[in-house]
Amino acid sequence: MKLQKLTLTLPDRKIDYFLGTRILHLIPDLLEKQKYTAEIVMIIDSSVNELYGEKITEILKQRSFSPHLILIPPGESNKNLHQAVLLYEQFCKLNITRRTPVIAFGGGVATDLVGFAASTFMRGLPLILVPTTLLAQADAAVGGKTGVNLKQGKNLIGSFYHPEAVFLDLEFLKTLPAKEICGGMAEIVKMGFLEGEKRIREIEKTMEEIQTIRGKSGGEWLEKIHPSLYHAIQKKITIVEKDPYEKKERMILNLGHTFAHGIEAAGNYKKYSHGEAVAVGLVGACLLAEEILKFPQAHTRRIETLLKKIGLPVRYKKLNPLEIFNYMTQDKKKTEMLRFILPKKIGEVVICDKASPSLVLKILEKLRGD
Repeated sequence: MKLQKLTLTLPDRKIDYFLGTRILHLIPDLLEKQKYTAEIVMIIDSSVNELYGEKITEILKQRSFSPHLILIPPGESNKNLHQAVLLYEQFCKLNITRRTPVIAFGGGVATDLVGFAASTFMRGLPLILVPTTLLAQADAAVGGKTGVNLKQGKNLIGSFYHPEAVFLDLEFLKTLPAKEICGGMAEIVKMGFLEGEKRIREIEKTMEEIQTIRGKSGGEWLEKIHPSLYHAIQKKITIVEKDPYEKKERMILNLGHTFAHGIEAAGNYKKYSHGEAVAVGLVGACLLAEEILKFPQAHTRRIETLLKKIGLPVRYKKLNPLEIFNYMTQDKKKTEMLRFILPKKIGEVVICDKASPSLVLKILEKLRGD
């Protein structure tokens, strides 16, 4: 698969996103070009380390770099301040400097957690991201958001901190279980929803060709999803360039996420993955838009059908709607009222701060699948 490069242009710098297969050898090229220290801090999800840790370490050593390996536990429940402090302590033990690059390998948890630690230690360390899940490649590693969770809610502590570069190696996707692929597709559907009718039709066509991804690994349908992944990244970069720090326009990227973050938190970050919660949240946003913006019910059914074909849930089960609502009120995106991104039509969304608590609870009841 041909190497593709997308560039995020900010007022003061540019960040390159490299997309392709077997591209890890490009990392030493960047390190040499930037003249960082030979000492490297490589922070890797322990499950990813079992598959790729030795290979990645060898690539760096062959180019005379000295990687120091730090393992972090997988799972959203480990994206917290305690784990960030453990990373700070490791940085101190290694006696790193502000020219010591930090490389994060893993899914969205790794990129968020390591990005946050790198952004705050010594007021900023050089950061390179190597996202290894579809969800992280389509969303979490793109745009410079970092963060950790509190028990009160998701990503309540965080920063905007852009990496030096992002390496999106599609080879990682070949070893992903179907559940991980499905979760990543939720963010791709979200980006397609934002882009418009043409992109949603393309995703629908892709899913018709694949029929179903249940029980299939990334390698079996990687060629099919590659165009959708590329367009999702490209669309997000375009939005972030216009609004790097989420003052207004970038807020639309939170489509479905107000419901999703409440569902994740109510499930203790274990019952539903981020992608699964986003899928339910997208349906929730459509249902709420039906009430407030007269969003066509047929479009809601269409999005539900697409998510089901992917293998994603469109309803939550065995969670308390009031508990979900209470977590939603802690969401960082709220103002005096809960803030939602709602669709007027496919390809057009608006920021809404006018949904009453009673209406939100009504939608949460509709989203119950018990």
